[in-house]
Amino acid sequence: MRKNTYEIFLLALIGLGLVASFIGLIDRWNVESKYRTVTIAIDYFQLHRFARYNGIDIDSLLDELKKEDFTTIALLEDTPEFLEERNLAAVVKGFTVEKKVLEGPGSKEEKEKPEIRFVTEDKLEALLYQLEPNRVHVILNNQESFIDKLYESWVDKLGRERVELRQFTERGLEVISLDGDPEELYQLGAGFVSPLLYELRARGFHVIPRIRNIRSIDTERISTIIANLDFPYCAPLIFDGDEVLGYPSALKTTADAIRESYMMFGYVEFAKQDGDKTLGGMLPDRMVRVHSISDEEMDVYTPSKATSRMIRAVKERNVRVVYLKPFMLAKPGQDLLKTNMDYFKSVRDGLIADGYKIGYVKPLQKDSPNIITKLLIMLAFASGLALLLSWGWGIRSIPGVLILLVIFAVLSIKPPESIFIKTGGLIAGIAFPMLGLAYIFSKKVEKGTYPHVVASFILTLLFTIIGGLMTAALFATPSYMTEMDAFSGVKLSFVIPIFLAALIGVRLFFREEKSGFFNELIFLGNLEIKIKHLAFLAVVAFAGLILLMRSGNEPIFAVSDIESSFRGVLETIFAVRPRTKEFLIGHPLLILAYYTLRARPVKLSSLAFICLVGGIIGQISIFNTFCHFHTPIMLSVWRTIIGLILGSIGGLILVFCLWMILKFAQKK
Repeated sequence: MRKNTYEIFLLALIGLGLVASFIGLIDRWNVESKYRTVTIAIDYFQLHRFARYNGIDIDSLLDELKKEDFTTIALLEDTPEFLEERNLAAVVKGFTVEKKVLEGPGSKEEKEKPEIRFVTEDKLEALLYQLEPNRVHVILNNQESFIDKLYESWVDKLGRERVELRQFTERGLEVISLDGDPEELYQLGAGFVSPLLYELRARGFHVIPRIRNIRSIDTERISTIIANLDFPYCAPLIFDGDEVLGYPSALKTTADAIRESYMMFGYVEFAKQDGDKTLGGMLPDRMVRVHSISDEEMDVYTPSKATSRMIRAVKERNVRVVYLKPFMLAKPGQDLLKTNMDYFKSVRDGLIADGYKIGYVKPLQKDSPNIITKLLIMLAFASGLALLLSWGWGIRSIPGVLILLVIFAVLSIKPPESIFIKTGGLIAGIAFPMLGLAYIFSKKVEKGTYPHVVASFILTLLFTIIGGLMTAALFATPSYMTEMDAFSGVKLSFVIPIFLAALIGVRLFFREEKSGFFNELIFLGNLEIKIKHLAFLAVVAFAGLILLMRSGNEPIFAVSDIESSFRGVLETIFAVRPRTKEFLIGHPLLILAYYTLRARPVKLSSLAFICLVGGIIGQISIFNTFCHFHTPIMLSVWRTIIGLILGSIGGLILVFCLWMILKFAQKK
């Protein structure tokens, strides 16, 4: 098989893969365009605390919310803390009484034990009722109808030996005492035993349950807890605390119970609850993404910033439950009630303005790609790798390609969540951003016209976008589109193309015509390194590390206030923020690199090398954009187009500046 026939065959396979991906992407777009219902849930615990802090009647506040059509409340199960917040109980938790400390300030014991300063009210109350120290005591009015249910619920979770119910009839009180860690027991859930749930429903509110994990509970009891929740079909279940129910060893039981109860798992992004991704992976068709702002962040956020963040989460990450909390800290002269109502309404109105419907969310339903689509795309991935080896280093082997195609064809029968399909995606992430660059170097064009520069840039973009679209189609399943599973090897797909671009770029320094993979490695190994080179490499390595650490939705290095403001401006102008790695770094440098390669009047090998290595970052970023499978596909396309336009303008500016510099240098 001749060289041209070899390459045409591989390009044809890529074309077939692209056609198959278009069919899959149309199906994905149809699903995403219909998945437009968003639930706005307001946290009752924080709402009640806000009302208490500001002397507002909670019933009046609920009426105000209902009047504005905010009809979904996220309700925490009854815990000692929550009962105390609502003034249904007094809680005495974990205290130690020193006998002589009652002598008062300045006593000998206080001087010997400086950590003891006073006797708190809860200790005095405990002494009054002769309650034991180092336990949690929940003191309730004996007229409350739910005391027996509360007691039995905690017995089921802790065992009868760790729960004690005592009556103080003469005082009209009952006390439930709990043995264990005081801080954990203070947030021990008992289910929804108080009348609050039914009162909210009677007011016309839709309630989303929030329950906590108890590690000591029997596995069999988990199914009973979820079955007894008595919530309607498709209600999302959002877990409270640092763990999901059933963590660490009973997550499958939790998943089965949620499925049997026809509920959904509410995955709170960025909350990092232990076991959340594993549980979500078991329920890809029964889960929904939730976005919430932490209490600490709410203290420093402005309403406009919080609103933008909520709307962005819905638009860019398929979030379908917006979990709102009221602002607690008022500025001088600020009407905090009005501020919070305006905040809630701005989130709702912003979502409606963007074409979303406020209502009761349902899970994302999407069939996995069929076997033909997977086969053609996997063969296209293998062809991309073979073309990279051919164009990049002249490695061509018909038996080798056939073996590669057979391997990828066999792997295509695996589900998209398998490590084999993920490996195919990683190979595509390495090969396709490099194909245009490898092709251009394979032609060894020393000089050319400005249209050649434009054509080179477009060709490079074309291969990268083709690879990205095929990857987006292959991984279009509920588990990826809800980010319960993710593209593997993001960091590798960032680093390896940069290394390969540098390996190809060293040909700029070869005097002889012939090069090759090993010659290029030898050339790099024989370079004479000077201090200035080390300094330059250190700067480049540090910049690359920063880019690597800042990739993804949860970067290690936080975004500065200036950059955050800049991103906000871009988002306001374009509706979606283009990637800075593309329009500020990658695209301008790649255009400048091709200019120095093809239209340079003088030799600029060092500059071209730097621009090539930096320019490939833009191609990596484009491919990575399409690997954010939880982002709607049309938004990824639009983001890529905006980055391309802005980056092209930046590249033309760099070319013009270099042209002016060279023109000035020639005159001298």
